Amino acid sequence: MIKSIPTKYKGIIFRSLLEARYAKTLDSYKIRWRYEVEGYEYDGIRYLPDFVLTDMNVLLEVKGPRIPGIEKPTNLRKLIESGSIAQINWWNPEVLILVGDANGVVTIAGISEKAPLVKCQHCKRYFFLYESRSYECRLCGYSDGDHHLEEWITQLVLPQGLT
Repeated sequence: MIKSIPTKYKGIIFRSLLEARYAKTLDSYKIRWRYEVEGYEYDGIRYLPDFVLTDMNVLLEVKGPRIPGIEKPTNLRKLIESGSIAQINWWNPEVLILVGDANGVVTIAGISEKAPLVKCQHCKRYFFLYESRSYECRLCGYSDGDHHLEEWITQLVLPQGLT
């Protein structure tokens, strides 16, 4: 197992350099995020999501190689989709749970489908797409098939430095 290096970015101490790199990347796309907002417990397992992207009802878990706990976001996704939890605080049933890896590839928790970052031509904002479910913008609700989407980014470029 690789040991995490606590890293400070924008006055926040992140548990790892990788999490801080994701925070800076989200900032570069003007995506609003909150770090480790609220923990949850289900079936005796505690889970504290890394990022909440509140504008688009997304949880983003960042995991480096060989880091334990990757099953936690998958289990939470399954629990929400089963209907066992109708609504968790400010989430809606369409919450999207993503896992970002050390290479900047973001996937849907529990399945191998990539979640590309796309830009909506209508509202000019970026959001993560769950392509097999809907092309609708998670921010403004606009949809025109996939014609309103531009800048499909399947691998985020994570910064090396944080300054």
